[in-house]
Amino acid sequence: MPELTPGSGTTVQPPASTTDTSRPTARVGRFVLDEPDPRPTLPVETGVWHSRKPASAGSDDRPRKYNTHPNFGSQRRRALRTALFVFGVALSLMLALQAAFSVADARTLTLRERENPSVSNGPMEAAQEDINHADVLVDFGDGRIEVRRVTFVSPTISSLQALRLSGIAAGIADFDFGAAVCAIDAVGCSLDNCFCDPNQYWGLFRLHDGQWVASQVGAADSVVSLGDVDGWHWGPFESTPPTLSREELAARVGLAWLRGQQAAGGSFGGNVGATLDTVL
Repeated sequence: MPELTPGSGTTVQPPASTTDTSRPTARVGRFVLDEPDPRPTLPVETGVWHSRKPASAGSDDRPRKYNTHPNFGSQRRRALRTALFVFGVALSLMLALQAAFSVADARTLTLRERENPSVSNGPMEAAQEDINHADVLVDFGDGRIEVRRVTFVSPTISSLQALRLSGIAAGIADFDFGAAVCAIDAVGCSLDNCFCDPNQYWGLFRLHDGQWVASQVGAADSVVSLGDVDGWHWGPFESTPPTLSREELAARVGLAWLRGQQAAGGSFGGNVGATLDTVL
């Protein structure tokens, strides 16, 4: 029935009972209680491995593992991108080195045919024949030493041809007694005054058993065979080039080849990865 507040004639209705109808309820005495949710509650923890999986009719209820870490997918993508980047750098380096070797071989063959057409009659013949090599050492008399490796397909070449194949600029003059080397890389005398210094000259030597032996014939008549080492020395008549072991000669040949592959900006292969691999 309506209730009256003290001192007032206004009728006050008691508050209606409100019940959440979204979930089942049960009345116990004067109180309305929520019934427990019949749906199963699964453990949810971030960053751990779970071995539970809701079972369904006709499904395999064996334990499964699920990684619920929020960064698990991004970590896998980063690892995949890193692996692809490393593979790309390695592939680029391999292709760059292969191209460099191909260009070097082509230049050597072209220069050889230009200086001595009789050395090779064409690329097919050069590929079928054995390629010989020899080393040319140039001692400028001021501490500078250049070592270059030359290749040829004929059984032998002359020391003059080997010097020209080395790629080091040389001033050569022809006389009645034969050709004479006046200057190498602008060190020495001019062609019109080939023997300008009576105390120094460009001497030709051959390395035998670790010792330099002065050539008894001119550069055009000196015979170079497979594995020979020619030495050119600017200095007095009694001086000789410095003695280098075969290992030192091979190291200097490798350094000379690397300098030829270096770009104008100082890099090798045109990228940072190839440069680091070369330096290391």
